[in-house]
Amino acid sequence: MTGKHETAPEGRLTTEVDENGDGKNYIGVESKENGLNDGKWHHVFIVRKENKLSIFVDGKFSNENVGSGVANIKNPNEFRLGRSYGGFENVEIEFHDFRIYEDALTEEDLKIVYQQAFDVYGDETKVLKFEERDA
Repeated sequence: MTGKHETAPEGRLTTEVDENGDGKNYIGVESKENGLNDGKWHHVFIVRKENKLSIFVDGKFSNENVGSGVANIKNPNEFRLGRSYGGFENVEIEFHDFRIYEDALTEEDLKIVYQQAFDVYGDETKVLKFEERDA
């Protein structure tokens, strides 16, 4: 999540994957939404399938990007969450019901997980109805 930085809108979600910290098979993507640092809970899916990285925010497809290759992430490198390698100010962020799946979830899987979150947390987390994206 972007905090306050002169080159990026405030409250934008950014995610990146690379193989070795030197940019091998790097892929990065930013949400199209800004203002996600509004003090409300947001439901976020990050899906990596082969060389594609996709973001879903509050039940809606947000953005995706395709990298030049598939990063091998089974390595001894650090896994970082909630902080930036790129010199951006780290922001205070909270996670709830954080999950990592071994395989990429399909959009149908995402709908099921999203609905389960709504059934459990309801309006407490400001979960909205999952919307299908146009293919």
